[in-house]
Amino acid sequence: MRNGFQKRIFPIVLLLSVGFFSFAQPNEHTNRDVAAKISVGGYGDIAKVVGYAVNNTDVYKSLTYNLTVFRTTFQTENLTKNEQISEFSLEPNQTKELAAFDVNLSTKDKIVILLLIYEDEKIVGVSRVAYNEEGKGKTSAEGGDDNEKEDVVEEDSDGIEIRGIVVDETKTKFGRDFYEYFFTLYNNSGINGDRIVKVFEKFGRARSTIIEVSVEDEKVYEFIARPRDEYLQTMAQNSLRLVFRQFKSLEKQQEYIRY
Repeated sequence: MRNGFQKRIFPIVLLLSVGFFSFAQPNEHTNRDVAAKISVGGYGDIAKVVGYAVNNTDVYKSLTYNLTVFRTTFQTENLTKNEQISEFSLEPNQTKELAAFDVNLSTKDKIVILLLIYEDEKIVGVSRVAYNEEGKGKTSAEGGDDNEKEDVVEEDSDGIEIRGIVVDETKTKFGRDFYEYFFTLYNNSGINGDRIVKVFEKFGRARSTIIEVSVEDEKVYEFIARPRDEYLQTMAQNSLRLVFRQFKSLEKQQEYIRY
C-alpha cells in the first residue's frame, strides 16, 4: 500500500554472496525518538521477517514506513524489489508490528531487507538485514534452535552503521532516468558510503525541473534536467565524482576530529 508516498530507496548491493549480516544507523537523527527494528526467525530455509517501530518518547507520532526486500539473483545478477509503504501512528512508548512475511533462503541469491521510518519526510528510523552478502559469515542464534536466525549487528566505537542507501525523490520521467543512471554508476563504483545519498527533483521556471544530489542533506550538485540520455549520463558521472569527493572530505573531517 503506497498511500501516495512515492520515495524509492535502493541499498547498494555487492554481487558475490556468502553469508548473513545486519545493520542499523543510529545518529543524532535516526533510531533515537523512533527506532526501526527487523526481527528474523523461522526454521530451515524459510525466514520469518517482522518489521517493528518503537516510540521512545512520551509524544504521539504520525509516521510512514517503507519496508523493501531486494533480491539479486546469484547467476544472472538481476535485481528485483518488493516494497510496502504505508502511513501509521504510534502512541507514546508504544512498540508496533508493521509487517510480517516469509523469505525463502534456499538459494544463493543476495537478499537485503531494509526498513525506513519517516516523520515529515525525514528518515528517523533505519534497520537493515542482508543474507548472502560478500565477506559475511552466516550466524544463528546462540542457545536456541540451530535453524532459528537472529540479527547480527556490527558495532564500532561510533555505534552501528548502515551503508549504501540512495533515496529517489524524483518527480518526472527524466528525473527517474537520471536516478537510474546515477544509481548504476554508484552501485558499480564500490563507494558503499556510510551516509545517505539523496536524488531530489524540484520544479523550476516554466516547465523545467532542477535535480539536486546531496549527501546527508548537504547539496553537492545541481543541474537543470533535459530530455537527452547523453546529457543525463554526463550529469550522473559528474554527480558521482562530487559525491565521492564529499565522502572523502567527510572522512578527513572525521580523522581530524579523532586526532
